Formats: sequence, structure tokens, C-alpha cells
Amino acid sequence: IWGRPCAHMALTGGPKKRTTLEDKFEEYFHKDVQDSWLQLLGDLAGNNPETYEGQKPRYSDIKHWLNAIKLTCFSSGLTPLQFCNNAVDLKICDPPEVEEMAAWVGENRHLGAGSGLQALGFQANLRKGVEAAFEVVYWHLERHLHEEDKALLQFSPIFVEHLLCKVARFSRQFESKDGTLSQRGSNAMQDQLEAGSWEKGANIQDITGRLYPIPLTVD
Repeated sequence: IWGRPCAHMALTGGPKKRTTLEDKFEEYFHKDVQDSWLQLLGDLAGNNPETYEGQKPRYSDIKHWLNAIKLTCFSSGLTPLQFCNNAVDLKICDPPEVEEMAAWVGENRHLGAGSGLQALGFQANLRKGVEAAFEVVYWHLERHLHEEDKALLQFSPIFVEHLLCKVARFSRQFESKDGTLSQRGSNAMQDQLEAGSWEKGANIQDITGRLYPIPLTVD
């Protein structure tokens, strides 16, 4: 579940006035919208995305299409992001490049991923600073995670954005328990340093659960 449910998408009621189901959903199935979507898909339209080998829209193409079509609830925030992410899951387009996701996080730095970066100690005020921080986190994980862990996590820029969205939430949850998330992280980092050098992939066969999949310090 991503974010809060959209009141406009509820079957009854709405944020400003009472509307019918037809009022709510008619625009999404308008002929102009369908024709525009088919034009975006090109030769992919009518084919199975799982087996189609021709040219597909890029992640940025899906994003720009949403910006241009101006559908209610799909013009800003998390909803258009998840639309694009779902297009990746459905094999309609390839995953975004790390720079592309970093740009989105920077543009929407007031949302969950930006808050996550701030909770990790990064300066999250300026857009370019947020973009750089996102890339630092992404490449740290990309460099050190074992391939088995990457496969298990479905590692990608999309995963890292989702991961950062959870940091601030978990930080708040730990505030009411023994030690904050930051304190636990500091203790874990000290334990890792005292245990000696970190080894990539050592956690895969570890049955104690004490070996971390990444080094807890950034060089």
C-alpha cells in the first residue's frame, strides 16, 4: 500500500462534492485518452508485453504522457509515480535509470523518500542535494548487495525509493521502544566494526542473523 487512499477514487463521495461513479471514472475511459494511450504504446498495443521484442515506451515517456493528459489524481505526487512503476511491473516499459528516479525524489522531496534521506542525516532542503543523496544510497546498495539479495529484493531505483519511504516511518515507531532507530543503527555499526572487515555475500549462509548484507559505513 503506497501512501494514503485517494478520496476521489472511493466508490462513494468525494473531496468536494457528491459525484456518481460515472462522474468519477468517465474521463479515464474517454476515447481521446484511449487513442492517446494507444499512440504511446505504438506497436506494443495488442501484443503481450512479456514476449514482445520490439521497441517499448521509456519510463520517461509514460511520465510525460501522464503530465500531458492531465487526468484527475494523476498529475502530481505518488499516484503518477506508481502508475509508471506499475507499467514497469507489467513489462510495458523498462525500469527508470537511477538519475531519473533521483530527479523525481528531488522534485518531490517533501514526500516519503525525501523524509527518509533526511532521517538518514542527509540535507534534504535543496533539490540537487536530494538527488545526490539518493544516488549515494542507491550506489552503496548496488555496489555491496550480493546478487542473491538483489534478486530477492528485486533491486532497482524503484526499490530504493520504496525503501527510503519506510525509513522515517520506522524511525517514529522505534521512538516508543528501547532505543531509537538511529541508536540501534549506531550500535550495529559498532558491532560490525568490532567484528572485523565486512565481506560481501557472507550474510547469505549466515544462520545467526548477525551479518549484514551491506557495510554500515559509507566510504
